[in-house]
Amino acid sequence: MSYGMLKKELRNRQLSITCSFKVKELETELELEQKKHAETTKTLKKYERRMKELVFQAEEDQKTQQRSQELVERLQSKLKTYKRMAEEAEEQANLNLNKYRKTINELDDAEERADIAEAALSKIRTKNRASFGKGFSSGCASPLAILVRSPSLTGLDGRVEKMEEETTSLIPAYLDSLKKLMAE
Repeated sequence: MSYGMLKKELRNRQLSITCSFKVKELETELELEQKKHAETTKTLKKYERRMKELVFQAEEDQKTQQRSQELVERLQSKLKTYKRMAEEAEEQANLNLNKYRKTINELDDAEERADIAEAALSKIRTKNRASFGKGFSSGCASPLAILVRSPSLTGLDGRVEKMEEETTSLIPAYLDSLKKLMAE
């Protein structure tokens, strides 16, 4: 073999060895890249899964927020209704309280008028007894009995009885009307 051929063969072997090293180096590099790619794919899938979970959670949160908002709106509506009802009840209570006070005032006035009427009636009775008691015999039981028997005094007796009936019948009638007012 000649030196040129040897040199060529040596160069071919060196080139072949270099190529083999290069191939092995590239294969190793390829393996590393494939491992990196596998890890990246794995990480990507992990992040995609996490993203899906977050999207699902966001949708659930949005639904929950929407339900909460609807609940708040319903409760606000109920609150307005209850406030209106409370205001109406307060107005009614004030009206009833004013009616009650008016009725109490009317009752007090009626009682005062009844007391005045009773005092006046008592005064009239006392005056009538005193004026009829003079000059009558002791055989009569009372001056009123004489009034009933005496023909000349029957007109006066009728007026006294009528006055007694009017004042005594007015008081219960007025009290009954006040009771009816309070019942309303």
